[in-house]
Amino acid sequence: MRRPIRLLAICSVLASMSPADAVFALSALPSPTESLKDCTLAAAKKRYGEAREYCGNVLKNKRASSKQKAKAHFLIGNSYKSQNRFDSAYRSYSRAIASDGGHAPAYNNRGAIEYKRGNTKRALRDLSRAVRLSPKKRLFRLNRGRVYLEEKLLEKALKDFKSAVKYHPKYVEPRFLLARTYLAMKKPKIALAELNWLIKRKSGIAKLYIRRAEAHFMLGNIEEGHGDMTWVTETKPEYRFLFEESGVGYFLRGKYRRAITDLTRALKTGSKKPKVYFHRARSFEAEGETAKAKADYQETVKLDDGHHRAHYRLAQIYLKANEIDKAEKSLDQTLVGMPMHQEARLRRADLRALTDRNALAIEDYSLVIDYGGAPAVVYRKRAAAYEAAGELDKAYADADQAVDRAPKDGENYRLRARLALKRGEIVAMFSDYVKLVPLFFGD
Repeated sequence: MRRPIRLLAICSVLASMSPADAVFALSALPSPTESLKDCTLAAAKKRYGEAREYCGNVLKNKRASSKQKAKAHFLIGNSYKSQNRFDSAYRSYSRAIASDGGHAPAYNNRGAIEYKRGNTKRALRDLSRAVRLSPKKRLFRLNRGRVYLEEKLLEKALKDFKSAVKYHPKYVEPRFLLARTYLAMKKPKIALAELNWLIKRKSGIAKLYIRRAEAHFMLGNIEEGHGDMTWVTETKPEYRFLFEESGVGYFLRGKYRRAITDLTRALKTGSKKPKVYFHRARSFEAEGETAKAKADYQETVKLDDGHHRAHYRLAQIYLKANEIDKAEKSLDQTLVGMPMHQEARLRRADLRALTDRNALAIEDYSLVIDYGGAPAVVYRKRAAAYEAAGELDKAYADADQAVDRAPKDGENYRLRARLALKRGEIVAMFSDYVKLVPLFFGD
C-alpha cells in the first residue's frame, strides 16, 4: 500500500485518541528525511505524481527544517522538469531558493531554464551564484561555460571548462567542451591535443571524431580530417549528412576541388540528394570539367524535375554544345518554376529567333521588356524579330529605343538605317550612316 494511504489511516486513528496519546503517537510518523528518500525513489521510478506527494508531506511537516523544505521544493521542481513543465519547475526552484538561499543546485537548474527562455543575464546570474556556492561542482561550471560559449564569451568559457577539467580530469564532457572552445578561438593545435587525449580513452564517440576532423581541416591536414569523417559516416549512419554539409561549405567558399571530394564521399555513403549532385556539378563546372558537370546536372533533374536552377545550368551547357532542342526544353523547365528569370527568358527568345519562330521570340522579348530595365540589346533583338516577321513600323520603333538607350553603339544605328531603307526613308538612312562615322573613326 502506498504511504499516503497509510498516512490517511494513521490520521484517522490519531483523531480517535486523546491529545496526549496523539502527541506520543506522532513520533511514529515518517520523518522529513524518510519522506525525502521516498520522494527521490519515486522520482527515479518516474512516478512523478507520487514523488510530489511525498515532498508535499515534508512541506506540511512542522518538524522539517528550512533546508529540508528547500530540498523538497527542489525535488518537486525536478519532477516538473522531467515532464517538460518548465514554468512549474521554475516556480519550485524559486521556492527552494527562498527557503534556503544557499541551495546551489536550485540556482543551477533555474539558471538553465532562464537560458532556455532567452534571459541570458538572469541565467548567468543564477549559474554564477551556483558556482560561488559550490566551486568544485563540475556540472555548475559546465552549464555556465556552455552559456558563455554560446554567447561567444570565449575567454570566460575557457576559464570555466579548465576549472571543470582541473576538478574532474577524467570526465569526457569538460575536455570536449574545452576543445570546442579552443576551436572557436582558432587554436586548432591545442584543440587537437585535447581531442586526441579523449579519443585514446573514449574511442567510439562520434562527436569527438567530428571535432577532431574540424581541427585537422583548420590545420590543413585534409587527409586526416577526411579519415575521421569517413569513420563517423561509415560507423554512424545518422551522420552521413556531414560530407554533404562540408562539401556545400567548401563550394560556397570557392574551394571547388575539396567540394568535389566531400560531395563524392557523400554520394558513396548513400546521400544521393539533388542538392549533392547540383553542388558537385557546379564545382565541376568551376573546374572546367563540363562533361562531368553535365552528367551531375542531368542526375539532379532526374531526381527532382522541379530543380529549376539545375535546368538553367544544363541549358547553358547544351547551348555551348549547340544542342538547340535540349537547351530549349531545359529553358522551358526553368521558366515553369521561375517565370521571372529574365536571363532564361532572353536566352529562349534568342533560340526561337534563331529557328525563325519570330512570333514566339517577340513574345519572350516583350515579357523581358515589360519587366522593366531592359538594356538596348533586347530592343535591338526584338526589332530584328519584328523585321523578320515583316512588321517594319514596330521594328523601327524598337530600333529608336535601342539608339536612345545606347547612343554610342554602332549596331543600333546600322539596324535603324537598314530599317529606314526598307521603309523608303532615304534621308533617315543617310543620317544614321553619317552618325556611324565618328563612332568608328573618331571626331
